Amino acid sequence: PKYLLLENVKNLVNKRFKPDFDKWLEYLENLGYTNYWKILNAKDFVPQNRERVFVVSVLGKHVPFEFPKSIPLTKNIKDMLEDEVDVKYYMSDKCIGKMKRFAPKDLSKSKYLLEGIAPTITTELSHHTGKNVSPKLCIAMEEYRRITPRETFRLMGMLDCDIDKIQSIEISDTQQYKLAGNSIVVPVLEEIFRNLLC
Repeated sequence: PKYLLLENVKNLVNKRFKPDFDKWLEYLENLGYTNYWKILNAKDFVPQNRERVFVVSVLGKHVPFEFPKSIPLTKNIKDMLEDEVDVKYYMSDKCIGKMKRFAPKDLSKSKYLLEGIAPTITTELSHHTGKNVSPKLCIAMEEYRRITPRETFRLMGMLDCDIDKIQSIEISDTQQYKLAGNSIVVPVLEEIFRNLLC
């Protein structure tokens, strides 16, 4: 193919995995590809802190690729929240107690509360224990509850009309959290494709 796109967690380029990463890039170069890679953070496009490695590989002659610049955020996590949330997403006192053990002591100084940015959305949201409900996420939302599947998809940059399509086929909440946690932030992809193809 003319273009290849790789996305993975930023540990892919840490000391342990970098030699294998370099071998992959060298293999592609031997096939005639030019590789461009960078760690991008979703919080430069949506209100979610999510660092990922992106590699764009282009076959043959081409205009050199440049990764997109950040887009000033016009929304924070509160803008992604639903107006009404089913009672099933609110945590029991027991669950809140477990979760608070993992929360920062001084919530007023939390960068998530101050910046209105969600921590990384992961598949861990599919679990229902206090340990797996991120205290940082609750701090950012200013509510002790699980984030809803719709809210997680919004933080991945999806539009409500597309979320409606996913939810219309009656996928369980657990599967929706897994879909969101394993996804790529849509506006990041859009900007990469815009730079690559326009």
